[in-house]
Amino acid sequence: MIAYDEPGEHDRWLWLVDEAGDPLRFFTWTHHGRIQVLHDVRAVERGKVLDDDLFRPPADFGCAEPVPSAV
Repeated sequence: MIAYDEPGEHDRWLWLVDEAGDPLRFFTWTHHGRIQVLHDVRAVERGKVLDDDLFRPPADFGCAEPVPSAV
């Protein structure tokens, strides 16, 4: 397992790797501590098209902190 925290402690990644260090799957979640998505890296590499719904956060997901402007 390899853990990575994005700057600002908002997003975290947890990678499950095989014996060679290649990624198998990774979890992403928010600073609220709720897992959002389990990504199966091998399925994507095999060309499996994943439904967009798998990448949407739960309906009650939200953050009280403002998002910085992209401008």
